[in-house]
Amino acid sequence: MDADGKESSLSNASPTPTLDYAQRPPLAWVSRHRRILIFLALCFAIIGPIWWYWSPLKTRVLWLYWTRQAAAHRMPEKSVDLFIRDPAKAIKTSPPILATWPIPTRLRS
Repeated sequence: MDADGKESSLSNASPTPTLDYAQRPPLAWVSRHRRILIFLALCFAIIGPIWWYWSPLKTRVLWLYWTRQAAAHRMPEKSVDLFIRDPAKAIKTSPPILATWPIPTRLRS
């Protein structure tokens, strides 16, 4: 009964059951295959970014390779002209085979 003399609806209710929380039993297949699962996770963590960023990684690796190859050789002491605008100088500095080629008289600027 309440303080007012009325019967409460809660008094007729059954008592609430107590909740007994316990640790859940481990999954059997996870504990059996723990090493394989860890190995697969590591493989995906390594191979995934390599596959995703393959093009920039390939470019960077090739750049590093050719930089090291170029650093392994000495530069020539005398500078080499890649483009010679003077036809007379081009004939003097060219190998004999190239000297027989026609030399353009008008060069683009």
